[in-house]
Amino acid sequence: MALATGIDVEELDQLCSGLRAGIEGAVHAMRELYDEHCDDGWGVILVDAKNAFNSLNRSAALWNVRVRCSRFLLNTYRDYASLLLQGSSEVILCKEGVAQGDPLSMLMYAATLMPLIKHLTDQGKWIQNWYADDSACTAKLSNLKVWFQKLCELGPDYGYHPEPKKTVLVVRATEEAEAKALFGELGVKKVRGHRFLGGFIGEEEDVHAFVLEKFSTGHALVCRKGGLVIQRHNEIRDALGDLASIAYKEVVREPIVREPNDREKVPALVADLSVRAVWRQPQATTFFYVRVVDSDANSYLHRDVGAVFSLIEHTKKQKYSQAAEKINASFTPFVVTADGALGLEAKTFIRHLAEKFGTSPTVKCWAMCVPECFLLSFVLRISAFAAAE
Repeated sequence: MALATGIDVEELDQLCSGLRAGIEGAVHAMRELYDEHCDDGWGVILVDAKNAFNSLNRSAALWNVRVRCSRFLLNTYRDYASLLLQGSSEVILCKEGVAQGDPLSMLMYAATLMPLIKHLTDQGKWIQNWYADDSACTAKLSNLKVWFQKLCELGPDYGYHPEPKKTVLVVRATEEAEAKALFGELGVKKVRGHRFLGGFIGEEEDVHAFVLEKFSTGHALVCRKGGLVIQRHNEIRDALGDLASIAYKEVVREPIVREPNDREKVPALVADLSVRAVWRQPQATTFFYVRVVDSDANSYLHRDVGAVFSLIEHTKKQKYSQAAEKINASFTPFVVTADGALGLEAKTFIRHLAEKFGTSPTVKCWAMCVPECFLLSFVLRISAFAAAE
């Protein structure tokens, strides 16, 4: 149901429809448009709506979705929902807005605003952006005023009530006089930079200040969306995979250790690599899971590095070893800190890999042909480091 509704809403690029990377694209697009035209009298207006989800006009919403894929929303919202208060026997009927806790509430709201967004669309004069009730528009200041006035005029019919005093207009310092003349009577706040959907629009020094405030060194290290830990994980996984494909047999990336079982509610287990003929007989498979850890994180401050390695290796073995043994395979956790220290299991594998590089005719030939190869340098340096310890 959410997928069908999302397809409807995507027609007007409503970012809350689940459009992949939609928010990131909107942040970059709006910022680039502003940077390109800010010296030509352009600005960006960021609108705040009053109590948006509770003010939605439900009758208008159901009318708008009646002939679309999302018409099944009628099943949820054609009758009044009953709201119960703890400690009270009274029942409050929910007649407007969307029900709290409903997983479709965001999409319901977006579908309601589709006609409003269509009425406001005018690519020749402005470019607008919507994420549920968060609307934004960039254009010349005179056109921005027209767009905002139309929004204030048409919005209430759909339950969208803009609040000018909480709305922000981003303009360059050179355009502040014109902005004040156009928007002064509306009570819109004029600024040189402001947050937008998790990003920032404004002058370069304001962007830098925002980034420094939001992202600390620690955040850059551990961020799962692209911090040093995840980057190191991907680099090591890919390097080990390339090296293993030369030294061993049949290397598979992201192999399935255990299939999911919906009946028993058992999730799938996926490793980073599987390599044949590493530890045991020639046909045996070994699964590898790469884990890069910030050993200076607050949760590890009371442990030395060796204890951190042991804890993580033990945890990963508990999770993967039994599943691997059921298919006659083995499991090796490859644990390394963000600054390059190796766990015991990782050191053992690197030594084994280095020995393989020294005895395999194929690897010797490859190394002679490409002596400067980064991957070979990587494994030899790591193995020397491990041996020195």
